[in-house]
Amino acid sequence: MRLRKGIVVAEVALSVLLIVGAGLMVRSFRNLLVEDPGFHTENLLFARFSLPAAEYTPEGSVEFYERLEEGVAGLPGVVGVTYTSRPPLLWHDQEGRFHIEGRPVTATGPLCCVGSTVAVGEQFHGMLGVPLIRGRLFELDDQLPGAPGVVLVDETAAERYWPGEDPVGKRVRFGGERLPWFEVVGVVGSITYDGPGIAFPTLYHPANQTPNFAARSRYLVVKTGGEPRALVDGVRGVVRGLDARQAIASTYTIDEIQGLGLARPRFILTLFGVFAGVALALGAVGIYGVISYGVALRAGEIGIRRALGAEEGAVMGMILRQGLGLTVAGLLLGLAGALAGTRVLTGFLHEVSPSDPLTFLTVAGVILAVAILASFFPARRASGVDPLVALRVE
Repeated sequence: MRLRKGIVVAEVALSVLLIVGAGLMVRSFRNLLVEDPGFHTENLLFARFSLPAAEYTPEGSVEFYERLEEGVAGLPGVVGVTYTSRPPLLWHDQEGRFHIEGRPVTATGPLCCVGSTVAVGEQFHGMLGVPLIRGRLFELDDQLPGAPGVVLVDETAAERYWPGEDPVGKRVRFGGERLPWFEVVGVVGSITYDGPGIAFPTLYHPANQTPNFAARSRYLVVKTGGEPRALVDGVRGVVRGLDARQAIASTYTIDEIQGLGLARPRFILTLFGVFAGVALALGAVGIYGVISYGVALRAGEIGIRRALGAEEGAVMGMILRQGLGLTVAGLLLGLAGALAGTRVLTGFLHEVSPSDPLTFLTVAGVILAVAILASFFPARRASGVDPLVALRVE
């Protein structure tokens, strides 16, 4: 019997550990769903293109995308068109380095700072509703090849690398000493790029400023007045009219991109939820089995108690206390283990502490409720034992 009780305590402790983990992931996932990504997400379509190097020079790529933008802008239902080298919210894990003029270089190279770089059209930030904090946005002249080198930085980069300063007017460089400097002309709001809940310094280039930044692979960004998917065929038609050999590599709506960005936390949440549910079920079955077996072994004792005048409520309370005793022991062990073990989830949690009190209290309440329910039926059966039948069997 002691072995059975020990197994039940272990099952309850494991249930607590897994349910706490699942609870933390649920709260974190909810925070990710309601987090502001930093731009207007309504009715956006992203169409990816990759022009072959054998057919398109950098200058030819610029011309193709300008004509594509003009053609798509004329389609019915299109509110705005621009382009970007990288759509928001999509897991790309892109990390680059740059150097700020006047800052000391690092021991490992000439670049002092880390940040993502994104090439965009001049309408990108305005069309997506990204706020301008200071300075100015890109203008059409900034997109002309040979124009003075300019960049925009987001709030995350400004706060990290220019704390207490105004970055506008400062210069940055994206490579060794032979590469040109770029002037910071504005600070914009931060957009979530590397998946929900991840803030990373981002710097923006005008996509057509020089041939070096005229990437052959781009995402056309289309803002529509209705369902974005309805524009896919129209965009294909414009592409065929420009070059029948080219095709859209892939298309995404913003909802689909958000789904991809949430895939990893959703998988972890599902995994925890399945194991937590199984552990909770095993714990409940274990408590029920041990209490039921204990009632069967103590049938004679219970019969004597009833014959000597024990009330049904007293017998029922005695059995319930036995089940709750096992549960409390497992609960204390599980909560202690969760306090130590959930710290490994820190990297997966968003705006939730690994020792979140609300989650721990809620899990404790759930475990106690399940234990009371699992102990109730054996306790009720024990309280209804007929003293004469129990003594005769004994």
